[in-house]
Amino acid sequence: ADEGREGTDPLDPNDTPVDSFEIVIPGTEIGLGAWDLIGMFGGIPVFSWILFGFVTRNKRCSRYEDLLEEAQSRDELEQVALKWEYSLMLRLLGPHQGIRLERIRSELDDKFENAENLMAVEEFEPMTEVDQTPIVEAQEKDIPEIGSSPSIRAEADQIDENGYSWLMHEGKQWYRTNSESHWFEFEG
Repeated sequence: ADEGREGTDPLDPNDTPVDSFEIVIPGTEIGLGAWDLIGMFGGIPVFSWILFGFVTRNKRCSRYEDLLEEAQSRDELEQVALKWEYSLMLRLLGPHQGIRLERIRSELDDKFENAENLMAVEEFEPMTEVDQTPIVEAQEKDIPEIGSSPSIRAEADQIDENGYSWLMHEGKQWYRTNSESHWFEFEG
């Protein structure tokens, strides 16, 4: 009867129904096959691990931030970085948290590097005041005073053989190429 139900030939001795492994839960009619058990033994621990990681991520990230802030040297920063990279590998921190921690580490590393560079300079004197006047003066543009050039309508005192118009205005010589252009100060 089982052979007919299972689709095997009852007259062939080599054709027998497969007797699969199954555990029946006592007091119920629920049977767990091999694949069910594999799924449970693999899935439940993995799900538990992922859930644990999600629930504890923020606290773990803030703990790493505190460790970074408490670090006193670049080597200590590197040790904290190795710890959180391991947590990232085990999925106990999210990628965005790893990026944030790396940004904080980088900023602190820059501060330590600057402090090391300042300590390396002999006769270090702290700067209390910075005089930026020479920088501003070097970059300052020569802007002509407003109203110092003659008006376009001013008549030329003379015109030379090359066609330039010349004018003496406020003690300075001015020239232009034609009668409708602006006057330019002669610096010669």
